[in-house]
Amino acid sequence: LKKDKDKEGEDKDKEDEDKDREGEDKEDEDKDEDEEEAAEEEGTAAAEAEGAAAAEAAGAAAVEDEEAAEEEVAAEGEAAEEVAEGEAAEEAGGEAAAKEADTEAAAEEAAAEAAAAAAEEEEEEEEGKELELEIAATAAAAAAAEVLLLYIFLVCYYRNK
Repeated sequence: LKKDKDKEGEDKDKEDEDKDREGEDKEDEDKDEDEEEAAEEEGTAAAEAEGAAAAEAAGAAAVEDEEAAEEEVAAEGEAAEEVAEGEAAEEAGGEAAAKEADTEAAAEEAAAEAAAAAAEEEEEEEEGKELELEIAATAAAAAAAEVLLLYIFLVCYYRNK
C-alpha cells in the first residue's frame, strides 16, 4: 500500500509539474503575442505619421500651386482690363491714350508671364533640392554599406589567417 501511495504521490507531482510547465508556456506565448502586438502598433503609428507628413507636404504644394495659379489669373485679368481700356480709348478717338493703355496692358501681361515663370522656376528649384537630398541619402547609405562590407572582409580575413 505504501508503494502505491508513493507512486500516486509521484504521479501527482509529475502532473503538477506538467501543469506548471504548461502555465509557463502559455505565459511565454502571451508575452510573445503582446510583444508582437506592440511592434505592430509601433509600425502602424510610424506609417500613419509618415502618411500624415506626406499628405501635409502634398497639401502645402497644392496650396502653393493654387496660389500661383490665382496670381497668374489675376494678372491676366488685369492685363485684359488694360486692353479693354485701350480699345475703349481708341474708339473714343484718343490714339495716344490707346497706345499708352496698350503699352500698359502689354507690360502687365509681361509681368504676369514673368511671375508665372518665376513661380515655375522656384518649384523646379525645390524639386532639385529634394532630388539632391535623395541623392545624398543614397550616397550615405552606399558608403555605410561599403564600410560594412570592408569590415566583414577584414573580419573574415583575420579569422582565416
